Amino acid sequence: MTGVLGLDYSHYNSDPPIDWTKVNRSWAIGKVTERITADPTWSRNRQQALSHGKKLSGYHWAHIDHSPSESARIFKQVLQQTSTMFVPWIDIEHNGNPDIKQPLGPGGFSPTYIYNWLLQFADAYGDPIGIYTGNWFWKEAVAPAVPAVSPINNWPLWLSEYPQTINLQEPNYGVIPRGFKQVDLWQYSDKGSIPGIVGNIDLDITVASTIDQLVQYAQRTDGGNDVTPAQMQQIMNHIDHAVDQIRTETSEGNSIANVMKHLKDLQDDVTDIKAKVDGGN
Repeated sequence: MTGVLGLDYSHYNSDPPIDWTKVNRSWAIGKVTERITADPTWSRNRQQALSHGKKLSGYHWAHIDHSPSESARIFKQVLQQTSTMFVPWIDIEHNGNPDIKQPLGPGGFSPTYIYNWLLQFADAYGDPIGIYTGNWFWKEAVAPAVPAVSPINNWPLWLSEYPQTINLQEPNYGVIPRGFKQVDLWQYSDKGSIPGIVGNIDLDITVASTIDQLVQYAQRTDGGNDVTPAQMQQIMNHIDHAVDQIRTETSEGNSIANVMKHLKDLQDDVTDIKAKVDGGN
């Protein structure tokens, strides 16, 4: 199935203002906040895009030297999500080093810190959210800290990858970043040209999900997950403990019964967490 073409923009694309009567793509994602500051053109573009029938979403340009909870609060306040808008995004493409022009420059935060910052932002935001990133950043800056079982496993992914030769019929975006199941949107160029917008503009296409599916996802209250990030961390801790115990049993040549006991304990721990979730605790 051929994807649907879209675009993304910020204040850099709004001087002169975007003429939404001429924009010939059906969906768009706009910059809402950076650090804890609103993009000065978001409010106008939001109103204009929606009034001209565009499917719309917004993103937060993450600066992880700022509080994730405060960043999420401001983002949600400025975004003003409606039932017709599709899932919003955290744009993560800088590791927090002093030079904003170097995404992976020295002096940045560790993968563990960045991974936990993203979970804390999403937890503070409270509603479904997706991630914008590229393997050029994620592989080094975040992936080493992402466990196999993670809350982000079910989050939408908006991937930034610019291959030399672009194939939109069979999207050639490369490797899916660690932790994600699929690519939902693909930003395939930062040098596009669109009627109604002066200068270069980022170009995007839907891949595994349609925009309507991402609208439906945004309307969920659980983000597609059965547990909160804190509960998921509990499960991961239980898994790590069980693996350590099983390694000890096998290295000492102990019986399979002992190994099965640790697996049973793990199952009981996860069942207990599930019971708390089902009970609303």
